[in-house]
Amino acid sequence: MKQHFTIRVSASRLEKGLLAIPQEFTDWFPREKGLIEVAFDDEEKPKALMFHPYDRKIKESRIFGLSRWFSERGVRKGDLITVALQDLDTRLYRITLDRFVQQQREQKAREKLRAARSDAEAKQELSRLSRFTRKRPRELAEEELLRIAQ
Repeated sequence: MKQHFTIRVSASRLEKGLLAIPQEFTDWFPREKGLIEVAFDDEEKPKALMFHPYDRKIKESRIFGLSRWFSERGVRKGDLITVALQDLDTRLYRITLDRFVQQQREQKAREKLRAARSDAEAKQELSRLSRFTRKRPRELAEEELLRIAQ
């Protein structure tokens, strides 16, 4: 079972290129300052990032070295980021931008919709895309037809 939690990005953390880990998740992280392995979004190869354990003065743990990823993904204040513990023994974590994951799901569903070989398959994919986009199937179908026409 994967363990994960979600954090809303604040302007100050974004500016500093770090993630603040809530105190309730300190058991998921090392007790000493050091490097942890982090894989981003759908990337396979993890990167070593600096981790600072819980500090009573600042009342949080921190993962540093996220500025480049914030910039590449266009992370904005208020975005949701999910941190998943993938392997405690190797200190492997996955950090994903929820908006990026959502866009990837929608893109795959659109590709499957366009590649559908039957009405039933198209209807199923349209339903899936409707859930991801939170739009009504009829409205979504009209949008997709316009997208294809262009």
